[in-house]
Amino acid sequence: SPVSPTTDIAPGMSTPVQAADDLIHHLLWLGFAEIGPSVWGRPDAKPDLVHEVAGRLGLTSLPVLALARFEDVGRLVNSASFRETSGLAEVELQYRAFVDRFAELDQRVASGDVSALLADPETAFVLRTLLIHDFRRVRLTDPELPTALLGDDWIGAQARDVAARLYRAVEAASWEWLFEVTGLRPQSSHPAVTSRFPDLLPVRR
Repeated sequence: SPVSPTTDIAPGMSTPVQAADDLIHHLLWLGFAEIGPSVWGRPDAKPDLVHEVAGRLGLTSLPVLALARFEDVGRLVNSASFRETSGLAEVELQYRAFVDRFAELDQRVASGDVSALLADPETAFVLRTLLIHDFRRVRLTDPELPTALLGDDWIGAQARDVAARLYRAVEAASWEWLFEVTGLRPQSSHPAVTSRFPDLLPVRR
């Protein structure tokens, strides 16, 4: 669905330091991103959420809320100040490092050369563990802006594709090694098996 350019804005939080820190922490969980000094916004208009959180925190001085419509949201997202304050610039660097780190393996998988990866199930398990660890480390810092704002060439989407391809390439062998070592074999429908990259075809066992 199209992204609404209407945005909640909560500028100038004149509250005690700890209360302000707590409010900012909750704003991040609610999907807000810092779009300027002491200005926080999110892509859809839900000011009641901010009021509810402020009330739960016992704030006596509520943040000022405003609704804004950006005529050119893409220009805002691509501005240097937004990319810095939202952390998007750093996230891009981390995604690029992830893609570069696994580029050689990804090329081998793309060409069908996976025999070496699957010859040793323990190696497959180690690779899968490192892959997910590295990918999740970046994802946890990703502000996860709507795809429509990031464009088709968003490096985060490329990193996700790399992670998905490599994960699927080693998934079966790594599970077999784990089952052999632990003696445990969860059902193929177990969330631990199906929750990652669900849009891809399930691995066959």
